[in-house]
Amino acid sequence: MKNILCFGDSLTWGYEANTEKRIAPDKRWTGVLANTLGSEYHIIEDGLNGRTVCNDDCMFGNKNGVKHLEVALECHKPLDLVIVLLGINDLKQRFALTATDVAYGLYHLVTKIQSFPFVVYDCPEILVICPPEVGTGVFDAPFGEMFSFSAIEKSKKLPSVLESLMEMAGCHYMKAGDFCVTCPEDGIHLDIENNRKLGEAVAIKVKEIL
Repeated sequence: MKNILCFGDSLTWGYEANTEKRIAPDKRWTGVLANTLGSEYHIIEDGLNGRTVCNDDCMFGNKNGVKHLEVALECHKPLDLVIVLLGINDLKQRFALTATDVAYGLYHLVTKIQSFPFVVYDCPEILVICPPEVGTGVFDAPFGEMFSFSAIEKSKKLPSVLESLMEMAGCHYMKAGDFCVTCPEDGIHLDIENNRKLGEAVAIKVKEIL
C-alpha cells in the first residue's frame, strides 16, 4: 500500500463556503482522490483551517505550516508521497507578502521534507499543488477584510513563480487552477463539484508519480 500525506489548509480540511461546515469525507478532494486511486493507496488528510506556509499568525494562533510539518512527517511515516496544497492564507493583508515571497516559502517547506531524518525509510516524493486563483467573492465573505484586491493579482502571479522554483527543488508540481475554480460565495474555497475535479486530476498525477 502506498502512503500519501495531504498537507494543507482549509481546502484540504474541506471548508464549505455556503454552510461554513465541513464537506463530507468522500466529497472532499482527498476523499475523491482515495476513491479514485483505490485500496492500494492510503490517503492521510492533514488539513488545518488558516494554515500558512511558514508564517506565524498573531490573530489565530499556531498556523505555521513549517512548524507543523515535522510532527506530521514523524506521525505518518513511512510515506511514499507528500502532497502540499498551501499558499492562499499567506496572501492576507497582515503578512504583506508578494507572490514570490509565498513561492519561496513553499520552496523552504519542500527542503524541510527533503532534509527530514526518515531514518530507515526513504524520503517520499513531493507534489506541490499551486492553489486556485482568489476570486472577487472573497470581499463578500465574513473574512473578506483580511484580504486586499492585491491578493487576487498575487494569486494569478503565483503559479509561474512557483513552478520554476519547484523544478529547481526537484519535486513534482501541478496548478489547481487548470482543473478547478474557487466558489463565487467566498472566492477562496472549493464547492463539491470543484473538489471532485481537483481530486480526479490529482489522482492522475499521483499515478504518474508512483
